Amino acid sequence: MKKIYIGKTALKSQRNGCKHPKRSSFHDHKDDLRKRLSFTTHKLEMVEAEFDSTRQYLETELRRAQEELEKFTEKLRRCADILGPWPEQKELQLLFPGL
Repeated sequence: MKKIYIGKTALKSQRNGCKHPKRSSFHDHKDDLRKRLSFTTHKLEMVEAEFDSTRQYLETELRRAQEELEKFTEKLRRCADILGPWPEQKELQLLFPGL
């Protein structure tokens, strides 16, 4: 057996294999942590991919909405050019007394 000194105490360990129960428990715990880390990393990568996909979709939808708004704004400008200035509230009430 080989003695390992930690501070002022000596721990005895086997040279061949992990026959010590504490050491085996440590390795089990370490393996469990590795599995959890792997699972969490995989899940994070999936969430990140979904986020990127959603972001791209929303950016596309935003561009479409902006284009549609620009077209509608241009139509309103052309109508205003044809009809003249937009009537004030008082003028609308004179034209349409029921409003």
